[in-house]
Order: sequence, then C-alpha cells, then structure tokens
Amino acid sequence: SPDEASQQLRELDGTRLAKLREVLTPAEFAEHELQTSWTAIQLRQRLANINPSEPEFRMLYEAQKPFDDEYVHYFNGRTDEVGLQRKQQEQTQLDERIRLILDEQRYRELIGANLRPVVITP
Repeated sequence: SPDEASQQLRELDGTRLAKLREVLTPAEFAEHELQTSWTAIQLRQRLANINPSEPEFRMLYEAQKPFDDEYVHYFNGRTDEVGLQRKQQEQTQLDERIRLILDEQRYRELIGANLRPVVITP
C-alpha cells in the first residue's frame, strides 16, 4: 500500500542519513544537506529568477525542508482526506513563511513566474 511504501522509504532514508551523520560533523552534515538534498536542489531551480541571498536561501531551505520531508517523498499515492487537508494547511503556512522571507514584491515575482514556492507533487 502507499502508506507501507512510504514507511519503507522513510526507514531507508533514515538509515542513509544516520550513516552520513556517523562520518560527518554536525556542521558538515548540515552543509551537505544544504548543498545536495532534494529540497536544496529544487529550491535553487525555483528561486533562480529571484536570486536570494545566501542567508535568505538558508531560511527558505529551513522553511521548506520539513514540508518536503513530510509530503514530497512519502505522501505520493495517499488520498486520505484528513492527510490531504493537513497538507493543504501546512502548504498555506509554508507559503506565508516564504512570503515573509522574500518580501512581498519578490514573492509575487516567484508566484508570477508560475513557480510555486513549494514542491509540486505528482
């Protein structure tokens, strides 16, 4: 089932991350994630026209990462109404955090460029 597959993916990813944490310092691990994680890569692509500063990018990453961890990789295929409503509520909260980080004008540019400041799930 989609929920079982999601759980298995979470466990595998957790194992991978745990092994990385064993060989990297906390600062190195955080930097590795900021450079190579799916969230970071997607953010860079979506924000290319906005050109955020490094501190802005880090704040956007910190806002986006928990949402992605919860919904992007593991939510695919789930259709339960409660889960979908929770996802939409968290999406709205994330959009607001991104708007505050970027400022109103750049947020509108981001939305106007048809680039959602959140992950598009299949």
